Amino acid sequence: MRSEGVIGALRFLLALPLVVLMARLLLSINPLVRYLSLATFSPEKIVYVLLVIAVFYLTFEGKSIGKLATLVYLSYFAYLVLTISPFVHTAFPQSQRGFVQLINQYLTMTPKEAFLSMPFLLLISIADDYLLFLQNRGTSLSSLGIPEEDVWDVVYPSLITFALAVVFSLVLFTWILDYVKSKTLYFGSLGYFLPALLLIALGTSISLGLWEKKHTEGTVVVIKTRVPLGKGSSYRLEWVGEPLLLVNPGENAEERELMIVRQVETAPKFIRLIVGEKMDVLRRVKESVDNGNLFVLYSNLPPREI
Repeated sequence: MRSEGVIGALRFLLALPLVVLMARLLLSINPLVRYLSLATFSPEKIVYVLLVIAVFYLTFEGKSIGKLATLVYLSYFAYLVLTISPFVHTAFPQSQRGFVQLINQYLTMTPKEAFLSMPFLLLISIADDYLLFLQNRGTSLSSLGIPEEDVWDVVYPSLITFALAVVFSLVLFTWILDYVKSKTLYFGSLGYFLPALLLIALGTSISLGLWEKKHTEGTVVVIKTRVPLGKGSSYRLEWVGEPLLLVNPGENAEERELMIVRQVETAPKFIRLIVGEKMDVLRRVKESVDNGNLFVLYSNLPPREI
């Protein structure tokens, strides 16, 4: 079975809890429920069917559901800040009272339900971004004609790492949930810091890759590899459609390090390397930002030589 199909199925299963959390949020909005009640089917069936179709399309089309999870997270976050945050109550007592009355009028969700849903949203966002990266990697390798068993050799260890991370996160969250359930939702002095802590958690997930970083002014591709070069050898980098590095070894060729730096508009997923009759792939191994430029390193060298 192809790796991208398996990972797509895993991403869809991972998105099902997100469907539940989104449905609970939407079904707690009284005006929306009253509007959907005019249809033939129940509001619950309409919401769940539409959400399942949406996440099915996103996961199997190789698109991220991280932004969707982040949107729900921000909705819960705004709700908690306006309803239970001592900071907002102290700074804007009149405004907060009006917001709370308006929210209670149109929203049936409880603060406890919203608070306990937020760790799941962060876990889903980060995990889906990681699986999407593996899915795209498998697709890229398969498009190069690499045997599927070799693709699995690359993807399988990462999937094991992912599974261990998810299990550890769920165990930790279960322990925290048991602790929270034995207490009330009153946070005391910690309530003043709760909005900041939730924003830090959101910022951490974003920094791990929920959204693409678009603050760089340009992109620079750096190619580092070792190829046979000798008398009369030559190489050229073609950038029409798929990036292609062609190397003519020449006579009496010896292995030498080759480094090429080029300014581009968009960094590709990989660069195909052809040396004589042999073909190899240079993959993205490192990224860094310097002086407003995003530098992307492509190589086929072992880590100790990069």
